[in-house]
Order: sequence, then C-alpha cells, then structure tokens
Amino acid sequence: MRVTEKETLRPKRKLLLGGLVVALVSFACGGMSIPNPESQEARLYSKKCSICHGLPHPSRHSRIEWDHYLELMKINMDKKSVSYSAEEIRNIRNYLHRFAKGATS
Repeated sequence: MRVTEKETLRPKRKLLLGGLVVALVSFACGGMSIPNPESQEARLYSKKCSICHGLPHPSRHSRIEWDHYLELMKINMDKKSVSYSAEEIRNIRNYLHRFAKGATS
C-alpha cells in the first residue's frame, strides 16, 4: 500500500491546528497583560482570580456583566474555601469597572 503525500501531511496539519487552538484559548483566557498591573487592585485581582482560572482582560465584559460574574465567582470561591473580604471584592469590582468594555472613565 502506497502512502500519498496528502496522507503524510494530515498528522502535521492536526498538530499545527491543535497548537493554534491551544494558543488562542490561552490568549482568550488571560494571555494578554492586564491594565495597570502594578496597582494594588490589579495585584489583588491577579492573586484572587488566578487561583481557579486564567485572568480575563477587564475589557472583555461590561460593568453589568462583571457584576454578574463576580456574584458567580463569590459562590465558587465559597465552595472552594477561598477566603476573601467584602473590601477585596469591592476593590476587584472597582478595578474591573474602571477598565470594563464601554467604560469611559
């Protein structure tokens, strides 16, 4: 049985496509840097939110969407026994709102 050039390229294409998918997912899940990364709020966001997942860029969601996700994350953090204070959540919320999609200031 003769192997064609097309058949030998198939595994290489799959590998390349797989690598591309991994790169895109990594980028979408926080591969880009966050705004003002040295600020206290950004460091808190990085510390608390990267415990369970990659950091999404704050401009990924609107302020309303972030409020919804923060409520969901508080439930998840409670389930996973991740400690946080009301002040920490407020600071993370302020940071996300400042750089949210559609935010003007």
